Amino acid sequence: MKMFLRLTHLVLLVMGFLTSLSTFAQSREVSINIMGPLLIGDPVDPSSPDHNDEWSEFERELIRAKQLGVQSVSTDIWWGLIEPQKGQFDWAYYDRLVQVIERVGLQWMPILSFHQLGGNVGDKGSIPIPRYVWAEGGADTWSENNRRVSSLMFKSELGNYCREYVSFWGTDAMMPNYRRVMEEFQRHFAPKARLISEINVSLGPAGELRYPSYNNHDGNAAGFPYRGALQAYSGPAILSFRTAMMKKYVTIEAVNSAWGFRLAEFNQIHPPNPELLKSQFYGSFEQFTPYGKDFFDWYNESLVQHGKKMIKTAFEVFSGPGSPMKNADLGAKMPGVHWRVANDRLAELSAGLIRTSYNNWFADENAYGYKDTMRVFDEVADKKNFVMHFTAIEMADRDYEGDVKIDSRAESLAAAVGRAARTKNIRLKAENALAGSLYSEDAWWKMNNAIRNFGYSGVTLLRLGDLIGNNVAERSLYQMSRTYPTVLRCEKVFP
Repeated sequence: MKMFLRLTHLVLLVMGFLTSLSTFAQSREVSINIMGPLLIGDPVDPSSPDHNDEWSEFERELIRAKQLGVQSVSTDIWWGLIEPQKGQFDWAYYDRLVQVIERVGLQWMPILSFHQLGGNVGDKGSIPIPRYVWAEGGADTWSENNRRVSSLMFKSELGNYCREYVSFWGTDAMMPNYRRVMEEFQRHFAPKARLISEINVSLGPAGELRYPSYNNHDGNAAGFPYRGALQAYSGPAILSFRTAMMKKYVTIEAVNSAWGFRLAEFNQIHPPNPELLKSQFYGSFEQFTPYGKDFFDWYNESLVQHGKKMIKTAFEVFSGPGSPMKNADLGAKMPGVHWRVANDRLAELSAGLIRTSYNNWFADENAYGYKDTMRVFDEVADKKNFVMHFTAIEMADRDYEGDVKIDSRAESLAAAVGRAARTKNIRLKAENALAGSLYSEDAWWKMNNAIRNFGYSGVTLLRLGDLIGNNVAERSLYQMSRTYPTVLRCEKVFP
């Protein structure tokens, strides 16, 4: 009898928990958003009649997306397009774009894209960031192999320079420019503030908080599924590393004692020797030595400080007293660098997302290795009006892609980031990494599962042109939109 009563009590407790979970699920708001085209027609001459068909097609696709349940459309605001000359802004292209979005009746999620268009997966077209920025802040510019380069550019272990985003060691020099763009955007579109659901701020290449460790400037050898290339070899980066070590250790003798080195002065401190990275540094697991831990702590912290400064400035501009856009959310994106996660995690290290100084990368207390990177999204001025976006939400854990060993843990990573965000009370939304995934029912199930079980409160689908006319995507999107807000049900939403 006592055993029966204990079992009955346990069943009632479980039923009570499930009821409370169901109530929580139904009370949550879940948003469905779509990414618009990278460009429509001729952005330099948006009123040209030669491209009216493209604008008409854009409007037809938005109408269809709204019918299927989309609430907002996300578009890049390309820095190189709106401010080709310093202080001279041209909003004509975006005026036309916003007119279409408003006429359709959708909300707008602009991305202040301080990165260039071109050089990332799926990019079509080319809009470099404004040329003037490379000479800002007293930065030196010089010719190397018949190309103009700047100390404000990332320089990789392979000796290549990246033009996709200003180096994080140039953030302070660039901040007046970043702020000016934010303020001019707000001033110009203040009359359309009611349309804006969220303002997203680009924090790095492809708009993501990361180093350009697997971008085109380093060629295919640094891209997926390889470890990527460290981006810490410019003059300002090396100086920053030395300065950080001077602050930490004070004397070169203390550095030698900690690292087991025989350095004569701080000027001898460098990032890992590029010629020895594969054979000696990683080959001997030196990333876990005191020197390696100090290097990756600094590398990650440089990324974290850049992200925090960008978001702080965005809050000051868009959430300050009298701001016409203070009712809009602010958002930023962290990438799902999912390959090699089950092995050496070197791709994440090269991207600057994790450190080697944790005792256990995979522990929840270290947020799967993302504990310090999550500070960018945790230590914000107003959590209730801030959204963290995380990519690669549609992928499964898998060891191989075809015959290639990739050691991906995309789904495990998405779940771990979700747990960390819940612990820190960070609002979290999802994004699929590849547009081709919209043709897969399994990818749609993964995205729904992230919302059901991992705590994601919405999804931004990449991309409009890959969704409309795609039978799998249209059907899945329609069912997804009709499932909310009770999406935590365990069954699949596909027939």
